[in-house]
Amino acid sequence: MTRLIIVLATLLAAQSAFAGDITIPVRDEAARDLGERSPQLRVTSTAAPWMRKTEHAGVVYFLYAFPARIERYSLDSGNWLAPIPLRAVPRGFGVSAAGIFVSQNTRVSRFELDGTSESILPPAVWTNAVDFAVLGNYLLTTRQAEIQSVRISDYTQAAVYTSFGGYDTPGRISVASQANLIYGWQVGLSPSDILKIPLNTDGTFESATPSPYHGDFPAGSVVFPDANGQFIVDEAGIVFYGNNLTYRSGTGGLVNDTTLSGSDRFVLHQHSVARLDASFREVGMVPLAQEAHAIAVSGDSVHLFRDNGSGPDAEIIPIEQFSQPAVGTAPDPRTVPFNVDYADLADDGMLYLFNRAQRVVHRFSVNTWQYLPSVSLPGTPIFAAVDRAGSRVHVAYEGGRLGIIPSGAAREEFFGFSPITPNGIGAADDLLLVSDSTGAWDTHRIYNSAGVETSSEDWNYYSRDYAWSRVNRRIYFFRDNTSPNDIHFEELSVTGLISGEGESPYHGSVLTQLPIRPSPSGAYVYLGSGQVFDAINLSLVGNLPLPPLDLTWIGNSPYSLHAESQGGRTRVIRWTQSNTISAEGVIAGESARVFNSAGQLITVASVGGVTRINRWPANLSGTNVAVR
Repeated sequence: MTRLIIVLATLLAAQSAFAGDITIPVRDEAARDLGERSPQLRVTSTAAPWMRKTEHAGVVYFLYAFPARIERYSLDSGNWLAPIPLRAVPRGFGVSAAGIFVSQNTRVSRFELDGTSESILPPAVWTNAVDFAVLGNYLLTTRQAEIQSVRISDYTQAAVYTSFGGYDTPGRISVASQANLIYGWQVGLSPSDILKIPLNTDGTFESATPSPYHGDFPAGSVVFPDANGQFIVDEAGIVFYGNNLTYRSGTGGLVNDTTLSGSDRFVLHQHSVARLDASFREVGMVPLAQEAHAIAVSGDSVHLFRDNGSGPDAEIIPIEQFSQPAVGTAPDPRTVPFNVDYADLADDGMLYLFNRAQRVVHRFSVNTWQYLPSVSLPGTPIFAAVDRAGSRVHVAYEGGRLGIIPSGAAREEFFGFSPITPNGIGAADDLLLVSDSTGAWDTHRIYNSAGVETSSEDWNYYSRDYAWSRVNRRIYFFRDNTSPNDIHFEELSVTGLISGEGESPYHGSVLTQLPIRPSPSGAYVYLGSGQVFDAINLSLVGNLPLPPLDLTWIGNSPYSLHAESQGGRTRVIRWTQSNTISAEGVIAGESARVFNSAGQLITVASVGGVTRINRWPANLSGTNVAVR
């Protein structure tokens, strides 16, 4: 119905050291102790081609202000019906079997469903409304922080709903027609909540029930309820249960409109239409070359509506066209230069290289020393993380869609939704941590291998990286948006629960420089600053003499990468247990990552803008083998 803008920009941050730093607001840790929450994100509506849209008995109605009229579209025939002209500027409307009701500045009119026989309703019905709707046998008018219900049978007032200060009275209302429920956002209150107001069969109102989050999710002005009130979708594309307004799922970003067809839900985004099943899993998507503003479904067709200034237009898409998101042809990594935004090595020897700009994940087999077919990505990918145990690649997209590339798969598949665009992800073998800015401060959400959210914790932190220790079942991270910065961990159970958490005892003396590298033994955590911490209690136990660009281990020996002073080259160092150098070598280029594969070192470097992969023996002697 409307095109939407997130007022507070989402953090499209880089996940690792070689993706670069970002600028984000920094909070004082003392504010957390005082329970000071972050400001609520807000979603606002921009001007739409029409004021309101509703659907009844196979006809879609569009209310226009200039010129004042109602446009009608038959879903059965796929044709536009004759418009209904209005004599005054409309404020809202509703349609039922009893007719078309239009609220205007000075009157409320009723038309037959074919647009004929206008009659003016008695003055008992409020005029000059903020919003207007039909729910069952009643007309609903909102005005001056109150809602009036009027019986359609005799146009007499049944009840007036109000609340203390008007804070629990929505201005813009949406109705669940089969459940006698009214939904809307609180007005004049911050943080704002979604409200549910039941309408009794006698036209009286019950008290409003607000959502339990009080600022955890973005605020808006419009919600899209199911007719039966089972679920509602807000403008940010977040799904809530209609009975208690608790969180259920994301849908992949900002929503212009949504509709149901059987158990499937079609969600209209600015640049695409997604088809979701009853579990809110994506089963298909159609990209849009031109933004549409409303959607309806009839039979085996999806109808999209837009107006570019010359009148309303409809586009029909057969439901059978909804398939996996279209992707382009992946560039050949051997001939097309690329930068590495994220790289990781799976346990099976597959090296994954993610490039955000090219929307691709390249695959390189360390075992056969050759590139395998790359995987193109849909949408706007922003983060990647590798499930090393399962050799799967997780990808997070703008809007909150989560994808996955199974081991050996030719294309990316749908994995799940986060409520809004993540600000970071981290793989913990078969679990995925997704961080976003909902909740108090930030929220960490854990998803299992099936893409089901199993646990979440707010009052949490944004971090530029999340590093998994399989031995300790801990994921380590910084609190990069909090001062003083520090290193933290969360323990994850095998069932995907956040079962514990902790932080260092220093709060200010931790030099929080990427990367974060837990040792394979589970004994230590190394930082890019050179500091070394006990992996259990995070006490400082030592320092590397040189701050590393990256680290890996062969046996108990750490290997690190360091930039050479003259530039364009990287030094590789093997350290003893007492942090002295036992061997070293030099490779061309600026290195991004180093890995251990079967007792050999694998390095990923950029040489003149070209990514090169090198292989070294453990003693760093002899000539290393390089491949582009």
